[in-house]
Amino acid sequence: MKAAERILLSILSEDDEPAYQALYEEYVRGFDTIPVLEDAVRIPPRRTLPADFVRGERRDLRKQERLDGYTQREASVAELELLYTEYTTPAAEKRKRKPSRAKKKSGGSRKRKRKADAA
Repeated sequence: MKAAERILLSILSEDDEPAYQALYEEYVRGFDTIPVLEDAVRIPPRRTLPADFVRGERRDLRKQERLDGYTQREASVAELELLYTEYTTPAAEKRKRKPSRAKKKSGGSRKRKRKADAA
């Protein structure tokens, strides 16, 4: 008999109460090792070091091209002019749709023609 079957039989037998209690306590004791949400909250977050630009982990801001005030003003003026031209241009007119034609029923006329040909 396999071990699992023996455990199952010991659980199912009502006269063997101490074995059942021991298995139950072992089962409940297994839950003590499983972390729960409270345990996860108590764990401090991992400390990460700041990124180091020498190792290539961070961009070197010293080498990045900086915009001066004149170029920033010119860029904002160009953007405003573009937005203003979009605002002042008239909206495109919607095309008028043609009215839909009524569909012809062709199925009934064929039957009438056949009846007329047969007669």
